[in-house]
Amino acid sequence: MSRTPEQRFTDSDSSETASDPTKDDAGTAGEPHHHSRLHRSEGVLEYAISMGSNLGDRLHNMQMARDRLLHDPEFTVVAQSPVYDTEPVEVAPAYQSLSYLNAVLVIESRIAPHSVMLHLHEIEYEMGRVRGADRNAPRPIDLDILYAGDIAASAPGLSIPHPRWQERRFVVEPLADVRPHHILPDDPRTVAEVLAALPSEPKVALFSRNW
Repeated sequence: MSRTPEQRFTDSDSSETASDPTKDDAGTAGEPHHHSRLHRSEGVLEYAISMGSNLGDRLHNMQMARDRLLHDPEFTVVAQSPVYDTEPVEVAPAYQSLSYLNAVLVIESRIAPHSVMLHLHEIEYEMGRVRGADRNAPRPIDLDILYAGDIAASAPGLSIPHPRWQERRFVVEPLADVRPHHILPDDPRTVAEVLAALPSEPKVALFSRNW
């Protein structure tokens, strides 16, 4: 690589969550921003990474992204969910036929959340993802931090936990496979309880347990 992740990406162009109207920079009302927790190392943290692909050889894309994390010395992969075939959500009519594969990886790392995000974006970039005005355009790979330890913080370009994770079955179902009893800092319910409360639509169907 000719440039490091930090050189290639900045907050202004790096994340879809920055403009999400459901979560402003202040995070939860009445709570401090805690921006510094996104930029400093706090020892080993557990991260859940949401993975998605709806362009090209989807399963190969998922495997390639996972293997990049497996072989990165900054990360230890400790769990992976099955892969699910899922209906696209909030996409333009032209993309409705392009279903996703989705999964969740649980990793451990000593680097700060912002640096983890940059590593994920570097993988996306090298696998051909182009970030543009259409946030929900098809992409060979999509990698998002769902949680990072007990951190609840928001800054331009990064919000943790990921905004609206509780509303999306394609995120919650694979997360429940690997961390059913986990409680994220922005919701008092376990992941399994969140899953039980979600409607069955849009559809999420098992694609592969072993990948």
